[in-house]
Amino acid sequence: MKSKKHQKLYEHYVDVLGEEPIFGMQLKKEVLSDVAEQMKPVTTYVFEPTDELPFWKLCTIGASDYFMPEREIGWGRKANRRNEYMMLIAPEVEVSEDSTEWLFLNSLLWSTAEYAFNEKDNLTVSDTIDKNAENRKMLRFRA
Repeated sequence: MKSKKHQKLYEHYVDVLGEEPIFGMQLKKEVLSDVAEQMKPVTTYVFEPTDELPFWKLCTIGASDYFMPEREIGWGRKANRRNEYMMLIAPEVEVSEDSTEWLFLNSLLWSTAEYAFNEKDNLTVSDTIDKNAENRKMLRFRA
């Protein structure tokens, strides 16, 4: 773990999800755009389905190192300026270090973190961002 903040978030995930992740993987800078060279690393930790939470959980650590621009969200409130991201995946999907079929889901998580950085934008609850205009795939951002 690179920082106390990251360690604290890791411990929070373990406490809330009730288990240690089965593995983690770090975003390689060359995977995304040239701007990613300036991004700090983002790591995804993978948590298995359990009886209480019967789905895969992909949880980022490092995305919140990017301090997003200030944004008004109405009623005199401002959006949070730091985010981490979590994706829930059906238990039927094979998620493992050896499997590659699920990696496109993780790439959506990483590209969401990259989007805020590249666009110098703030993502908050209920935002929708176009992840692939050619295929009209949309990603809905939820807290």
